Amino acid sequence: MVGLMVHSADIQDRDGAPDLLKSIRNRWPRLLHVFADGGYAGDKLKKRLQKIGKWKLEIIKRSDKAKGLKSCRAVGS
Repeated sequence: MVGLMVHSADIQDRDGAPDLLKSIRNRWPRLLHVFADGGYAGDKLKKRLQKIGKWKLEIIKRSDKAKGLKSCRAVGS
């Protein structure tokens, strides 16, 4: 985990994401690529991220063929 932020339930994930990324950008200056699920899609978040750093946002969509949960091995482990 590179960062964590807890906020009230009335804040959408995509609206809270810029504050989280702002809070970690100095500690992790080489972190430039952010993977997110479909809940973070849209131009609003992309525009806000451009104002706070050189983030590349990549939305990963679940395949319609996917069933249930699968474990994912972290990079470098």
